[in-house]
Amino acid sequence: MKLQLTDFSEIATQSFAKKASKIKDVLEKGREPYSPQKDFYKRIRSAVVALHKGDAGIEGLDSLMFTLSDRKKRARYALLIPGYKRWMGKKKFGWVAPPQSTYQYRDHAISVNPEVGLERSGTVYVIKLYFKKDELTPESADVITGVMGLSLPRSEGMIFGVLDVERSRLFVEKKTVRPGLQAIINAELAYIAEMWGDLEQVA
Repeated sequence: MKLQLTDFSEIATQSFAKKASKIKDVLEKGREPYSPQKDFYKRIRSAVVALHKGDAGIEGLDSLMFTLSDRKKRARYALLIPGYKRWMGKKKFGWVAPPQSTYQYRDHAISVNPEVGLERSGTVYVIKLYFKKDELTPESADVITGVMGLSLPRSEGMIFGVLDVERSRLFVEKKTVRPGLQAIINAELAYIAEMWGDLEQVA
């Protein structure tokens, strides 16, 4: 079993009664092979990376709206693009290739693929972009940054974070690591895998 980091964080922070529903949603989504055409947020992810790498200016984000024909995508991007621009403001960043890895526990894995690495005043921010409609909760953000801290190589002055793009809110990792965090994540992975197997059998 392999999960995306944001999917894992959503499942892990659900109440017991809602976990099965979330796992079922992720299971159904994973039945189809990945296709860039069906990746709802690929265009904005690519535009943000191009912006910071210097391949395109801020107009690259603005021009996205003129290239979208899907009504649902246009509606979401109309909220996400201003949200990202609002977070950036007048801040100036340098580009740093973000580290990527996989968090592994037994036969279970979490893909840890932050999209951007931004340097400002000697500090490097490695950021996972959160595009979903539901507001990112502090609990989910703690899970995301916690897994990043456990799995990604870190250089001096590097901070891991997750950005709720629509709401222009950056959550950064806590200075004090939660006691037993790795054990909690491993236990959650094992629980999800067990339920995943049960749901696959009845699907």
